[in-house]
Amino acid sequence: MKKWCIYFVDSKLKRIAIVAVFGSAAIAGGFYFASPFLAIQGLRSGFLSKNADQVNKYIDYPALQADLKAQLGVMMLKSLQNNPEMAANPFSGFAVAMITPMVNSMVDTYVTPSGMKTILESSATEQSGASQDQTAKNLVDRKREFDKALEKTSMGYEGLEKFQLTATADDGKKTKLLFNRQGFADWKLKAVVLPQP
Repeated sequence: MKKWCIYFVDSKLKRIAIVAVFGSAAIAGGFYFASPFLAIQGLRSGFLSKNADQVNKYIDYPALQADLKAQLGVMMLKSLQNNPEMAANPFSGFAVAMITPMVNSMVDTYVTPSGMKTILESSATEQSGASQDQTAKNLVDRKREFDKALEKTSMGYEGLEKFQLTATADDGKKTKLLFNRQGFADWKLKAVVLPQP
């Protein structure tokens, strides 16, 4: 009888331990796979509430700066080269030479944590002169616009370490936000693929 009781208690503890291990693994796995969606929600919430510190948690600024400098420089060069007025302009070479430093300076100024804070604070200051009712209405309108934009958005993994959010504008042009996993469940925006003109 004593042996049977020990066996029964032992097997019951084993089952509890197995269930606890599998339950913990399922919770960790669920969090691991849901983490980019939580990061995007956190980024969205930060933008809507104009909380620069929250927004900055989700952005890899050095990677984003390098990506935007390359894209914007190429886009502006193409725009100048395709402009017939610039072809006949004797100063077109000077304009082309100034594009890269101008783009780099602009990105280095605005695509930073302090630049993000300035942008969000300036948009909040514009509303500070408005009445509380107007400010609340503006927040509701902005949330509605953001939610409408999300209706034309697709999200998905590109492997276990990369996640992509693609937003489609009314004219069909797509903008992609590329996120990279940082550690177990943290995600940072590392690139924005802009629509081509």
